[in-house]
Amino acid sequence: MKNIIIILTSFLSVPAMAQSQAPAQPPVLSPLQVQSSAVDEIQITQEDRKSFAQAYEFYKKEQFESSIAVLQKLKSDTSLTPAIYYLLGLNYYRINNYDLADRYLSEVTSMNAIPEISLAYYYLGLTQYYKSEYEKAVNSFELSIDTSKDPEHDRRTERLIEKCIQIQNQLELDKMKYTLGFTAGYGYDSNVLNVAPHQDVVTGHTLNTSGFMAYKLYQDQTSVIEPSFYVSDSRTFDYTLKATPEIQAADASIILATIPYRSNVDGYRSGTAFNLGLYMLPADSKTRELSITLIYLKQTLGSKLSSDLDLDGQLIIGRDQSQLTFADAEDNQTAIKYDISGALKYSMRRMQSVTGELGFILNDAEGDNASYYKAYTNLSYVLPSFSNSFSTFKLSYGITNYNLSELARRDNLAAITYSVSKDISNRSTINGYVGLSQNRSTIEDYQYADSSIGFQYVYLTRF
Repeated sequence: MKNIIIILTSFLSVPAMAQSQAPAQPPVLSPLQVQSSAVDEIQITQEDRKSFAQAYEFYKKEQFESSIAVLQKLKSDTSLTPAIYYLLGLNYYRINNYDLADRYLSEVTSMNAIPEISLAYYYLGLTQYYKSEYEKAVNSFELSIDTSKDPEHDRRTERLIEKCIQIQNQLELDKMKYTLGFTAGYGYDSNVLNVAPHQDVVTGHTLNTSGFMAYKLYQDQTSVIEPSFYVSDSRTFDYTLKATPEIQAADASIILATIPYRSNVDGYRSGTAFNLGLYMLPADSKTRELSITLIYLKQTLGSKLSSDLDLDGQLIIGRDQSQLTFADAEDNQTAIKYDISGALKYSMRRMQSVTGELGFILNDAEGDNASYYKAYTNLSYVLPSFSNSFSTFKLSYGITNYNLSELARRDNLAAITYSVSKDISNRSTINGYVGLSQNRSTIEDYQYADSSIGFQYVYLTRF
């Protein structure tokens, strides 16, 4: 069951990749940060120097039209051409005349004759960004980094390069209506049933498959509605590769239908999704039957606090109905579940990020082990790794309190996971993971340790 949940969580994130995203406002340097050393580095007459300095003062006071008027009178003086073109480009950029800004900044970067060449490339890239010329913008930003000696500037510019690439990829995805996907994976678990050491600990080999389909029903510049349908199945075998009734308790087949609405307006992200899930569990070694019906509403909100920080929140309200014909009647319960969480993501240089998450779950139902509340936290670190892959280190800790009819119980579950993901083609990805977990409980029978390792192949196509 837990292997299925891992696949379900990762796979259902696919539709979010197709979200229409309005370009975020890139960080722009203050006019006061633009050095005037170009005035000092170029040999000019005193009168010309005075006029150019006046134009620069107009620029610093954000009197851009006045600055342009002064510079236009000097434009015929070729000894000042690089500095004039540079300041003209900045002025036109500030009044959102991106065509003229592009013209003058392109000229000055081709001359390579001013000390501010790195900033010239930077503003040229921003100009091209706003003209939706993302490939050109990436090239200009890369040249800005190559000619820069400021690590903070490099870091800011790298984020803009990533943003341009994301938008380019998004624009290609936005043209496509259908998404089809398939996964196949294998996992080894040292304690597949999560039982205490004094009980019969069983190792398991799990084969899992899943399929996914989504259709982009509606899309505009800020929002998208993309219903999806997901099915999965897992089969677990013991160390002799036999499917015993005991070990099949870890198996499940899942059908999940989702109707999501996502939007991104001025950097504020939101999403609402209605979900219907059907869980089919093994009734015996050969058959499965509908065991749990799950209906839930998921609401997400997010905002970019700065160029480096993202804040996201999530609220899930769900209802599940157990209908196990092979179980005792008291085990069949109707439960209402509330899950609220918040995550803060800090993005660093070279596509690295750290994300911290805090959450709380309340599951309200009658019966032993049915009603509980849980507080949890996750800390993840993502970084590029070998052969153009991405690695994720994740630490998790959760405290769960069960409201038993006779005896209270508290579990403390800690886990560490390392996963790696690598694209092997435009449509295929291979994922691998290894994990360790340990549960400490106030009831000895629920104390256990577990280790797992596995891999997964993902194929996605859009058309």
